[in-house]
Amino acid sequence: MSDRVQTIECLIALTALLCTAGCTRTDGAPALDDGKAAENCAVDLDCGGGRYCSTDRRCAIDCTSPRDCVFKMADPSVPNEMDCSPCGRCLQKGVEDVSCRLVTDAPCETTADCLQTAGRSTVCGSRGICAPSCTSDDDCTNQGKGWACGGDSAGGWCVRRCFRETDCAYHGWHFRCDLPPGMDIVANADAAHPAYGECIPRGGGIDWGGGADPDRPSYSYRGVWGVVFNTAVRVTGLPIITVQDTVWHQIALAKVTQDGDGIVIRQKLCAVDQKNFNEDDSTPYEFEHMIIPDAFIDSMPIFASPAGAVPALVPGGTFVTDVMLNVRGARLDDPANDLLPARGDLSHAWDQDRDGNPGLTTIVSGVFSGDVYNAQRWWMVYHAVAVDRHHLQGPVDHGFENSTLGASKKELLYDLQTLKHPQNDRSYFRAQRLPDTASCAGVIEISKKGPGTWLKFKPHYDANERP
Repeated sequence: MSDRVQTIECLIALTALLCTAGCTRTDGAPALDDGKAAENCAVDLDCGGGRYCSTDRRCAIDCTSPRDCVFKMADPSVPNEMDCSPCGRCLQKGVEDVSCRLVTDAPCETTADCLQTAGRSTVCGSRGICAPSCTSDDDCTNQGKGWACGGDSAGGWCVRRCFRETDCAYHGWHFRCDLPPGMDIVANADAAHPAYGECIPRGGGIDWGGGADPDRPSYSYRGVWGVVFNTAVRVTGLPIITVQDTVWHQIALAKVTQDGDGIVIRQKLCAVDQKNFNEDDSTPYEFEHMIIPDAFIDSMPIFASPAGAVPALVPGGTFVTDVMLNVRGARLDDPANDLLPARGDLSHAWDQDRDGNPGLTTIVSGVFSGDVYNAQRWWMVYHAVAVDRHHLQGPVDHGFENSTLGASKKELLYDLQTLKHPQNDRSYFRAQRLPDTASCAGVIEISKKGPGTWLKFKPHYDANERP
């Protein structure tokens, strides 16, 4: 072999080696451990949120977003087919992190079983599942929203408390509200003094409805999805500044069921945040910032949005939902057309959040601060585009009407006009398929992760962005 041929072959080999080392995709970043990563552990629960207990019994973290998992792949040059679990493990998409679970998901026969599998300070409850022990509701706050101290005469343990089905949807579509014997769940939800029960797993799992047909394209959408939807509005009628632009950033846990050739998207509202903005994306002047209390969010019904004759769930497929209409803080004979109640006539006002004030209460912080009592009419339509079988996105049409019924201070009694903001790319939605056991808390946690997270808030819609 000539020296020239040997030289060419060496250059080819060197080029291939350099491409292998330097041309691979590095979308994310290696997850950085903090102080918790050095701690000893027995189960994931010992490590806190976003971390897991490794095989050597040390708290560890692989990722904060799916893009970080490229550093865990044997060949980083191939497409990344991994997801980041709530405990920070890199797993193949669609694979549930079964060891990353709340203590109440661990079955037991005795409290000794819980100490071994679920961690410290747990007991075996009457339903044969592990739960943290408690003597008051305060002992259950670390479990998250919706938890309270229940139990029996032998002792107490933390339970998911409920008096209506929507309380349990927060914890996942596989739960239902189990009330004391003889109580009607619909009547109880509207009672002035409701009885309380416990969210328990549904027998047979999630209620997907009847008539499932895997041969129809609509079946491919069936599942549990995390959803974020942003609706941008222009508010006029404010004192001093007159106009304020704001976006309602909303997070939901959705269940998509098949309905013949169509689907029905049912959404449990998990969190709402209002963000003021300037059209040029400069920092806005915060004359007034509205805070949406938990009682407001918890009182929202399940939103149902049908879509007829959807295409197969493949990249580029599109569909449009029917109008999703919701009247808040009022009960109207004709929800779409009747006038909302006003300060001079509260006959149709409804104390929906049960705080003793008409309508729904929001908290205003800024130049003027206090509570405002509102009746609202809200509608929305999704223009959905399939990114892949796990992700959807698209623009949102919407409308919003507000009537101020009262306030804790007279300075907050002003009538506002609200219109859809003219920058249409600020109103959009994104959805990501999740395991059937997903909860609102899990969706909220996903939305808070790194910049590459599909459900993270961004001020503008980008149709070309990919997960």
